[in-house]
Amino acid sequence: NLAAHHDDLLAWVATHPVLATMGLLGALALIVSTGLPGGAVLVVASGFLFGVLPGTLVAMCGATIGASVLYFAARRLFEVGGKEPALATRVREGFARNPVSFAFFIRLVPVFPFGAASVALAWAGCRPLLFLAATFFGNLPSSLVYTAIGAGLDRTLAEHGTVSLSLLAQPRFLLPLAALAMLALLPVFFGLRGRRRAGKA
Repeated sequence: NLAAHHDDLLAWVATHPVLATMGLLGALALIVSTGLPGGAVLVVASGFLFGVLPGTLVAMCGATIGASVLYFAARRLFEVGGKEPALATRVREGFARNPVSFAFFIRLVPVFPFGAASVALAWAGCRPLLFLAATFFGNLPSSLVYTAIGAGLDRTLAEHGTVSLSLLAQPRFLLPLAALAMLALLPVFFGLRGRRRAGKA
């Protein structure tokens, strides 16, 4: 199990840092570009193996590469006359009002699935440089949260040799989990805010 091989795994990463980094980065890019599940687990693993800051950088780069594959594929499909997805129609209206703010909003606030948002931004006419910037920096908060959980798991195994549910009450787990809950509630907050504005209008 993970606890039994914790030291060996970290020793291998320390011995082969480039291989470990490229392997995890490539796996993240593959999962994001194909829409397969498990992206969050790999981001946690990034924090576990590399620590919070290096792990966050690896996660952000991997997610950006994978999202870019979807983005440019969607742009190509649009150029050859492919059918526009329904989500793109919803995105285009908000994007047209303020492209920069909307591109960062759709990445910072998990309103839409990550892959679907990449495709929708491509179909809405988002320029490549804006897409890359919004994807890379907009992915920062969630990546920090997940890698902090992974780094906390690494420290816990180093100190205790095992992980139990009681350890989740420690700040190293409690704070990232609370931040994750807040990120998950952001769409609800903005939805309620939008309804209030609509009611006043």
